[in-house]
Amino acid sequence: MSNWSMSLNTAIYILLLSTFPINSIAHASPADNELEGYLLCKKAVFTNRGDVHSNWIKPDWKIVKQGVYYKYTSFDIPEEKIPIDDDVRSIVSHSEEIRLHLYGLNPTSKFKLRLTYLSNSSGRVFSLKADDKILQKEITLPAGEKIEYILDLPKSVYKDEAVDLSIINESGPNAVLSSIELWGNSKESLVNLEIDIQGDFRSNIFGNISDGYMQKVEDAEIELKLEGTEKSIKLKSGKDGAFEATIPQDWRNDEDKWIFVSAKKGRLHGNNILASMEVFIPRLSPKPFSVKSVRNAEIDLKGIWQFNPNPPKNNYDININTANWASIEVPGEWGMQGFEVEVDSAAAYRRIINIPQDWAGKSVKLRFDAVYSETDIWFNGIYVGHHMSTYTPFEVDVTKAVMPGKPNVLAMEVCGESLADDNTANYMMIGRRAGGIIRRTSAFALPKVNIALLHVETQFDNEYNDAVLMVFIEIANESTEDVSGVSMDFDLTDTDINTKKLEFGPASFNLGDIKAGEYLYKTLEIPVKSPKHWNAENPNLYYLDGKLNIEGNELQVSRRRIGFRELEIRGNQVLINGSVTRLRGMSRQDSDPLWGRTVPEETLRREMELLNQMNVNNVYTCAFSPDELILDLADEMGMYMFEEPSTCWIGWWNDNMESRQYHFRQNKVSGNTDPKMYMEFLRPVVEMIQRGRSHPSSMTWMIADESAFIPAFERVRKCVKVLDPTRPVHFAWDVRDESIFDLGSHHYPSYVQLEEYSHSTRPVIFDQYYHIYRNRFVLSVDPGIRNEWVNAFVPFWEKTWDTPSIWGGQLFNYTDDIFLMPSGEVVGYGAWGVIDLWKREKPEAWHIKKGYSPAKIVDETSPIPVPKSGNPIEIQIENRYDFTNLNELNIEWSIEDETGKIAPDIPPQTNGVLSIFPKTKKLDGKLMSLDFYKDGALVDSYRLRLGEPKKVKIGKPAGAIELLESDAAFYINGNEFKMEIDRESGQLSVSSSEGKKLLATGPELVIMLENNEIHTSGFPWPRPEMPPLKELNQKCTGWEAREVAANKSESGVEILIRGSYQEAEGLYRLNIGGNGKMTIDYEFTTHEEMHVRQIGILFYLPNSYDELSWKRNGRWSSYPDNHIGRNEGTVKAFRDASFPEVDSKTKPPWPWELDSNEMGTNEFRATRTNILEAALRDKDNAGITVRSDGSQQVRAFIEGEHTGLLVSDFYSPGLGSFAGAQLKYQLFSDKIPKDSVIKGRVNLELIP
Repeated sequence: MSNWSMSLNTAIYILLLSTFPINSIAHASPADNELEGYLLCKKAVFTNRGDVHSNWIKPDWKIVKQGVYYKYTSFDIPEEKIPIDDDVRSIVSHSEEIRLHLYGLNPTSKFKLRLTYLSNSSGRVFSLKADDKILQKEITLPAGEKIEYILDLPKSVYKDEAVDLSIINESGPNAVLSSIELWGNSKESLVNLEIDIQGDFRSNIFGNISDGYMQKVEDAEIELKLEGTEKSIKLKSGKDGAFEATIPQDWRNDEDKWIFVSAKKGRLHGNNILASMEVFIPRLSPKPFSVKSVRNAEIDLKGIWQFNPNPPKNNYDININTANWASIEVPGEWGMQGFEVEVDSAAAYRRIINIPQDWAGKSVKLRFDAVYSETDIWFNGIYVGHHMSTYTPFEVDVTKAVMPGKPNVLAMEVCGESLADDNTANYMMIGRRAGGIIRRTSAFALPKVNIALLHVETQFDNEYNDAVLMVFIEIANESTEDVSGVSMDFDLTDTDINTKKLEFGPASFNLGDIKAGEYLYKTLEIPVKSPKHWNAENPNLYYLDGKLNIEGNELQVSRRRIGFRELEIRGNQVLINGSVTRLRGMSRQDSDPLWGRTVPEETLRREMELLNQMNVNNVYTCAFSPDELILDLADEMGMYMFEEPSTCWIGWWNDNMESRQYHFRQNKVSGNTDPKMYMEFLRPVVEMIQRGRSHPSSMTWMIADESAFIPAFERVRKCVKVLDPTRPVHFAWDVRDESIFDLGSHHYPSYVQLEEYSHSTRPVIFDQYYHIYRNRFVLSVDPGIRNEWVNAFVPFWEKTWDTPSIWGGQLFNYTDDIFLMPSGEVVGYGAWGVIDLWKREKPEAWHIKKGYSPAKIVDETSPIPVPKSGNPIEIQIENRYDFTNLNELNIEWSIEDETGKIAPDIPPQTNGVLSIFPKTKKLDGKLMSLDFYKDGALVDSYRLRLGEPKKVKIGKPAGAIELLESDAAFYINGNEFKMEIDRESGQLSVSSSEGKKLLATGPELVIMLENNEIHTSGFPWPRPEMPPLKELNQKCTGWEAREVAANKSESGVEILIRGSYQEAEGLYRLNIGGNGKMTIDYEFTTHEEMHVRQIGILFYLPNSYDELSWKRNGRWSSYPDNHIGRNEGTVKAFRDASFPEVDSKTKPPWPWELDSNEMGTNEFRATRTNILEAALRDKDNAGITVRSDGSQQVRAFIEGEHTGLLVSDFYSPGLGSFAGAQLKYQLFSDKIPKDSVIKGRVNLELIP
């Protein structure tokens, strides 16, 4: 078995004895004396401690070829069974099989294994194989009990010094393993040398050599060889096993090449690999602000290109006939423009570029902000480069092929499918293929001696007053001659021209000489006097101009827009410029309904503006690395950005897909754990950092999203720490407290897990939490679910806010992921956004604004005490800003016609009191408006009740009434109405005295079951068809009345109706007064266990009753006038004709709440919770009113010729994935057991 593997300080810790007889042992839960005679060296568990203590050691991840790490919580396994701090709780798991790779095994030695298992459920059955040899067959694990096995490792399986172990899931949710030990019989049991090697991105490498027992090895012979060449370097390790070398510049030419590393000493040997890009950073030049003798140094290549989805082989030939090629817009996905490209085939792009004559003698580069996903590039028929990634930028040098003063031909082959595409999991997410030049592209000229790299970093003094601007530069001499007298001058100016000039310097640096073909890397320090800080609340920016000179002559100026921002971690908290910060975050992806992953610039700006309006201060660029324009906007508007490199779901669902296996074979790698895969994971991370490193808004670097931790990710982490040690590095998910990562990461945590993280020793982020509801089946009937989401989000967020170790969380997701294909097909992950596909706000947007409010009145719906005469109204408030005193805000109040402003001195992160001195008398019962503005934008709005509100009594049935009957029905005549109750069915109908129909039928029992859309459109399996709305709008079926009786009573007429539905049996009791008021009591016993979403009784009116009004007790005191959850309002069933109809590919001119289906608009058919009253009326103001005490809900809808009005006593969000589960199982139960009694009372009033 080939051993070109990554550095392995073996995680299978060897347990040694000089001699011992090996007998076959295979016992569960063995005592230690069963291994008597062995010398215990180390024990491996799947946790990750940063120090060595007792008999535990930080494990090496490199043995795990397939598996996901997890730690059982007390919810999984009670503490009384397994102590919470027992390392056996930390496991590796996989739904199919866990794969482990052991190597460096001396074929002459003998070995034993001890494996420890722990299951949180019964029924797990596994088998163990060594290569193809079965060691254990169908072993069953009990729940909550640690099980150990000891067994021989057959010599036949490690004769080539390595063995693959497989723990195969035979039955149950997945295979699990807590720990593994390897025991050997000799001090020569291991024959491997471990090579730990690292590049510094500045042409240097360093590392060390150790043996299999982690002892440093001196005088090991080391050789480095550049892939595909005869170039090599030989050296030896020093006393401590260390070695280092500078790699010649002529190894720089291709960052995609490997450097093979081998070491040997006596019988010991080992190998490793190093990516060239880890030695020579992939170039991403700062754009030129000016270049000597060049009028325009950059050409924007957006616009119309030629395109061929099935090109000839020589499509890059400059003389090829392209008359029949199509036109395509760049940037843009080809699929969103109606083109189909065969899977795993390349399409061709072509563009004529008129290169100016004054570019002659210059270096000419092409910059691609993103090409999806693998491309080969020709310039004037000459091959100039290759790149494979999805959403990260890259640069190609075309100097050798450029023809200044003439038309130049840029030709590209682009294949959408590749290993990079698989690593992004795009098809898995959205159910369609992606491909194309999807972001901005440009050509630019540079002098032959030019600025190849320019990045900055801030270091403040201890008082965070003065700063040192660290400037990292790389100067390239791309000429054929040595140059001397190279220098750089820097200028620093405020982007606000009205600000006084900044004191800084010295800022001129002599850099010396640079040989032809060489690069000079320098770190420069510029002292700066009292710069304005950058943070999300005060995004102060400066221009840094770097001027490159030779012998005093200016060649080039490059400009960076920078901010002075220093980030540090102290214990379990994160500080920005010395102040503890908290994140009010949102997950976001690039998504446009017409352009796909290419989002127009004006849309990006609108998205960022809306995020600011929602009081969001942090964006996690989930799954897909963002357009750099997003970073520019974040710098400008103030937003903390978490960047992700578009590596997602590695080691999960897509690993065994044939397409991924094909690309593994195509790239000559065996799978995710193949050492060569680390370059594919490293490239997008390095390119992400090259793009984002100088942006003050860029806060963290993520390695991968929702992936299994594999050895490559550890190497990538080390590279990131070398490249940029100033930002935290994290990995999703990574929940282990003793992790190698700077931040803990958990997606969709429970309350139990949140409590556990309160004890974390490092900061924790919930980089996806409280998923926005997306179940189409439920939302089509009841958009009010979107309003109800707040009742899950706010309690969890408040608990999160009260936990200092949690830096913050990013709600998932910001925008709908829906694509309107030219074919008419609709694909994408679905309507999971806070804003919809057209960037219209949904109800959740206001809830997020209120929940994330930095000017927080926590209990805003409770009455404010009325002060005694001469005293102020006092309101408790919490300032949740990190840097802003509330006196910096514009705070306006009003009571009736009186208005005023206040400026309370309440520092950030403190509580205080707002004192308001109104002149208005008799404040009791009045409403006070209180609005907070920052820089002209609304931060929060309150409508506070002064004093206790008067309680409104619900009227009772009363008044003169007449009861008549016939064989068919009972007839009731009131003051202004007539009612008929069918004696066979018990159904009633009501008309006014003049004969106008008020109620068509009712009551009908509704037990609406959960209706889950299991998968949304993003998955490759078929999307579920939407059932008819009437089927989704469930009510009980098969009603049979057994008794219908009517009697006069003191208050009017009492109707008793007994009967049964298929789902339940019971009765209705109606008490009807002559004044049109009635009570309807219902009580039923269920026939079977059910999971329900809504329980209540339903009435039908003619569909002319199409106006719904209500008053309710909402979560907030203040809502926008068009919010479906507002405390009072009136809406029509359908929007009026003033809105023109538009086709499905045009943004509607109306807001989201006026979107409609056959049941009405979103705002009409949404459930209103906690109602005080609700009424359905027609154009003449006739109808019915429901009155309640704030404990019930109403929902109206159009159903053919009728309008339904459901009054419910139970309301659950049902299944909606992630957040839905948390709502159900943590706030209340929606499980109704068999023989449960469900009952309620409805107070109804007729309005003739």
